[in-house]
Amino acid sequence: MDLPAVLSYICRDRRPGSAVGQHRKGPMMPGRLLAIALSFGAVGTVPAAAQDLSFGGLELGYGLQGDGADQADVLVFGGELGVRFGAADMWLSGRAAQADPDDGSPVRDLETGAIGAGYTFDNGMRIDLSTARIAAPALTLSVDELGLGYDSGPFYGRAAYAQVADSSTGVEALTSLLMGYRFAPGAEMSVSAHLVEDAGGTRDTPILVLEGRYDLSDQFGLDGSVSRIDLDGTAFDSVRLGGSYTVNDRYAVFADLEQTRSDALADDVTSLSVGVSVDFGARATSQENSAERILDAGGSGLLLDF
Repeated sequence: MDLPAVLSYICRDRRPGSAVGQHRKGPMMPGRLLAIALSFGAVGTVPAAAQDLSFGGLELGYGLQGDGADQADVLVFGGELGVRFGAADMWLSGRAAQADPDDGSPVRDLETGAIGAGYTFDNGMRIDLSTARIAAPALTLSVDELGLGYDSGPFYGRAAYAQVADSSTGVEALTSLLMGYRFAPGAEMSVSAHLVEDAGGTRDTPILVLEGRYDLSDQFGLDGSVSRIDLDGTAFDSVRLGGSYTVNDRYAVFADLEQTRSDALADDVTSLSVGVSVDFGARATSQENSAERILDAGGSGLLLDF
């Protein structure tokens, strides 16, 4: 099996409560992610009356991914920074990974990034604009999205339309609908459907994502997802279960186990990852754009080489 350029491990936000590089060896911190990390220090220089840090964090993780015959070691660094100005907010996020296959094939460097801005009205309605980019050795993809959301009380939802620039799969647009419900503080479930459009029109099979999380206590939390991604007749089914332990208000350790199955793969792909994170608060599920949600739940299926 040719191990993936990007797996869902790369794209998932593992902070508690949370949404083309060159082949090389050695330290990995692309300039755009270094800028994200440095901005956490810079934000403190902005007058408090003008802004406050509403969400963000940093994470460092290590993972093993393979199908029983081949395996790769994956190192991941990610960051997100969000600033609120009254009812308006904006965010910047990025994640990078370096996958080192044990079979001696070339090391792969991968980067994802997103930037967006939104405005939340007093009645719980929200409008936002965002753009996301994914760069991998065999894929360069961009998603420019307009979203309209609602989040008030236990119910939340989001409708969005995105233009996609992707020369490899032929996808031209995504139309998305998300619905979610909070059963209690720290317990929620959401489901989303994403209609895929290409030059021939809307494809028959949508991308489906089911996600949930449950906080067992103030320190222990569980989260998971089930997804089905159909790439024009090639379907990928992913199941993921994760857990986290919050050391204090900001620091946590996490672990994830995921399995991806597809007729296009000779064997199931299993991913195990562990890491540490620093948390300044997470965006609500209703504020995730379509690219973040799909990659969070099923990036393995989207970006496996098949």
